[in-house]
Amino acid sequence: MRVLVLATAYPKPNGECPLMFVHTRNLEYVKLGLDVTVINFACASEYRIDGINVKTAASLDDQYVGDFDLVICHAPNIRQHYRFCIRFNSSIKKLVFFAHGHEFLQVNKYYPEAFPFVTRDRAKDAVRPVYDKVKLALWRHYFRTHSGKVTLVFVSNWMKDAFWENVLAKYNGSKIASEVIPNSVGRVFLDEAWNANSVKDFDFITIRSSFDSKKYCVDLVAEAARENPTLTFLLIGRGEYFEHYEKPDNLIIVNRTMDHAELLSYVDRSRCALMPTRQDTQGVMSCELATYGIPLVTSDISICREVLSKFNSVAFVSNACLAKELPTVFDGLKKTPTQKNREYSVENTVHIEIALFERMIENRIG
Repeated sequence: MRVLVLATAYPKPNGECPLMFVHTRNLEYVKLGLDVTVINFACASEYRIDGINVKTAASLDDQYVGDFDLVICHAPNIRQHYRFCIRFNSSIKKLVFFAHGHEFLQVNKYYPEAFPFVTRDRAKDAVRPVYDKVKLALWRHYFRTHSGKVTLVFVSNWMKDAFWENVLAKYNGSKIASEVIPNSVGRVFLDEAWNANSVKDFDFITIRSSFDSKKYCVDLVAEAARENPTLTFLLIGRGEYFEHYEKPDNLIIVNRTMDHAELLSYVDRSRCALMPTRQDTQGVMSCELATYGIPLVTSDISICREVLSKFNSVAFVSNACLAKELPTVFDGLKKTPTQKNREYSVENTVHIEIALFERMIENRIG
């Protein structure tokens, strides 16, 4: 099976790692016998990484695209993925769209407002609602027109429900094939486990890609630390939040990214993961930490309940009560023995994706 994967960015041999979740999938595809080529819309010249060829969009023609059994679009946007699909429509045999988040949502409706210190482009903010309406209208028309070759994959039921509400609310969705297949977690989180008996330096660890995105609730973590001065909190990630707001003395900041080996060394030194959120479509980092086995506290919202309810050592707390209820919840988790859970293993995610691809190519779906 030959698959062509479209991505707005992609890891490079120089160490840059954008959209690593796409590359992780592709490596598993290759291990299972698929022939994978990637189109990186952000690159100016082709390269090879971990045995996978990465090409530019400018290098393509209809004959080349037509040689692939399947085209896969991750987090599709209008400027790149949509134009590609229109341009090569007659050459594309089958199409899979992976919906990871905002690509099929009205952003202002689902995402919290930014922190006041975040620089805003007022012109962009003003046109955002209009852009989203155009974006959703274009995808609506495309999916209705090409339903025979399209299959939609959602990383959660929450994402699927939001898609139908935003894109195809007035259309008979049964004509478009769809599946719910979550993102898999990194292998290290499956193969290794949190060491409950190691020396603990921190009561809570929070890992966030951005301190400055309000959906990741760094402000709630800081409030929880401030209201619970006898507990120790560790926050790992990047951002300027604490250049604008006071940091509690019992909150330790590691303001940088790190590889899995170093990250897990901090996790093993922590008693519990604290991962509140205001909005998400899966929350892969939380799924990885829960899979690793560390007790975890997260927000009591529908998406968190959906993706983490099968883990016995996860507690759900209202964002409004987090600081107050955290000590009691923490005490309860310390008494709960953790059990290894493989809900997001490769077998339960990537293997299901490949089975879907095979059904599509056999014309049993999409």
